[in-house]
Amino acid sequence: MKENSNIPVIFLSAFLFAASNGLVMLTVPRLLTDVFAYSSSLPTSDTCNQEFSESDYRKDLCGDANSSAQDAVASTELGRNLLTLISAPVMGYFSDLYGRKPFLIISFLFALFPVAFLYLFVQIPLLSGGEVDLANLEFGRDLYYITNVATGICFPLPILLTVVTDVMPVQFRAPGYGVVLTIFLLGFTITSLLVASVPDNARFLLSLGSGVGSLLFLFIALRETLPPSSREAALVARGRENTNNLLSRMFLPFKNLNILTRSSVFRCLALLVVFSTVVQEGSQILLIYYLEDNFDVDDSVQAQFLAVIGISCIISQGILLRPCLMWLGAKNTLLLTGIVGAVHTVIYAYATSVPVMLLGGVMVCVSFFAFPTISAIKSNNAEEHEQGVVQGALMSAKSLAAAVGPSFFRLCNQVDLRNTLGIPYQDGAMWLAGSVLYLISTYFIARLPRDKTDFDLADSLDGTRSKEDASDNWATEEKLLSTVA
Repeated sequence: MKENSNIPVIFLSAFLFAASNGLVMLTVPRLLTDVFAYSSSLPTSDTCNQEFSESDYRKDLCGDANSSAQDAVASTELGRNLLTLISAPVMGYFSDLYGRKPFLIISFLFALFPVAFLYLFVQIPLLSGGEVDLANLEFGRDLYYITNVATGICFPLPILLTVVTDVMPVQFRAPGYGVVLTIFLLGFTITSLLVASVPDNARFLLSLGSGVGSLLFLFIALRETLPPSSREAALVARGRENTNNLLSRMFLPFKNLNILTRSSVFRCLALLVVFSTVVQEGSQILLIYYLEDNFDVDDSVQAQFLAVIGISCIISQGILLRPCLMWLGAKNTLLLTGIVGAVHTVIYAYATSVPVMLLGGVMVCVSFFAFPTISAIKSNNAEEHEQGVVQGALMSAKSLAAAVGPSFFRLCNQVDLRNTLGIPYQDGAMWLAGSVLYLISTYFIARLPRDKTDFDLADSLDGTRSKEDASDNWATEEKLLSTVA
């Protein structure tokens, strides 16, 4: 029996968690850029957010600091995602045995540390107004990066998706995953827009408060979602793998990564996750820096830019994903994400104004259909007692791609295509590379068999109803959805 009372707890916790990150999303890149600039002799009384003339040495100094901050965040993402690559199958393995709640709480706790340390060692000293110890600022910056990498030990998203798998009926898993991602976007969007005119210190305090609130809410309100039958089946399955060799026991969780290569369908899906995530993670991490460097936008413009994209993605994930899956099927929905993804990155590459960049940003929302759809296909083709393993293995593939994404994009930016292909900025080369990866992903989508990918939202996987029958029973589906909610 699905534990539907947990659904609002999951959604509200996800919102608070996303809000804690969204509150400082615009502040952190700017603050880290300033610390790099201070290390290069920028006076601590100045910031890189100021307007400098072309002849002012501080303009070049801040440009170099921005580049250093991009390199640092790319390296951080590489480290964090490589750590997630190792830890995700372990967390999935043990969550199938011991439950989801402990690991979800640990993941939310780990996520508090980077912002807390950046606030204590960088933001507070800069607010003091007196002489600032540069070594202390650099220590706080480095501690932020280190603890950010450490969050990869227990990353929240795969555990959250496994919880959704536990509480959602099979036919609603893809929309359920989409709702979770929508709530994340909602948290990021609303908070980044609301605090655009709020002082940095208040942003940090609100962020920490939201993070602590999500942690306490989970601890108090969430009931364990792992079904006893699934736990017993997992114990039986693990019992068959029992070995007296300590080294073999240690590597048992990683053995489950072979679920990614179980069949041609799983192999294609794993490759899809890799290609789409390389582009999505690379663009998400470096987009703010790209806007700052090439379009000279301030916090308010960035907040409005992200708000429009966020609202568009909320509409697409929360409203359009379900009809797309119903009428197009999962395979054609994935094809749509690949084609639209290729177009939006080309728009980014040739954009010379913020409104054109915004057009590409709105289109990116369609490409976000990919991960919940792929997660649902894999989940629906696996046993119930393997759900933690499935999400952990899928997150490992995603983490590998996310680790490579920002570094790959930074590498692409070393190639100057302005004269060859006519792009306006040198670092626009990364968007063209992303477009190529999206086009490659469509090849693997085309290889997917429909009988293993397309699922009816109104039924389980028995395939007894066609899309036409499903359309005649829209009201029944709405009743089911209201019951789940």
